[in-house]
Amino acid sequence: MTQQDYLYLLDNVRFKALRFAKSSFRTDLLEMITESEKITRAVRYAEEWRRKCTTQLHIPESEMNSAQSNIAQTAYAEYLQNQTFLDDWFSLYVLTIPCIYVGAFSIYVERDVVY
Repeated sequence: MTQQDYLYLLDNVRFKALRFAKSSFRTDLLEMITESEKITRAVRYAEEWRRKCTTQLHIPESEMNSAQSNIAQTAYAEYLQNQTFLDDWFSLYVLTIPCIYVGAFSIYVERDVVY
């Protein structure tokens, strides 16, 4: 399941990047900076999750590199990509609730894991 979480995080980054690319920022450079920093944080979170998978959970790099999305992950990723036309950033954050849940759950699980 951790590999599916990683794939979800990558799809989440792609979604945020597409939303940013399709946004109507014209003169509000501060908003552009803020939103681009959010994309950067999402990339860092995905990278950190990958590192945890390989170093703490001992999942081989080859398995991480060859991980394939399951049906649910593929359907959700397609749904995210189809939502890039939404008019506001609020909708983006509503759509990412599952990612927030995964992050919170992983923190909860990790507190009981002995390394």
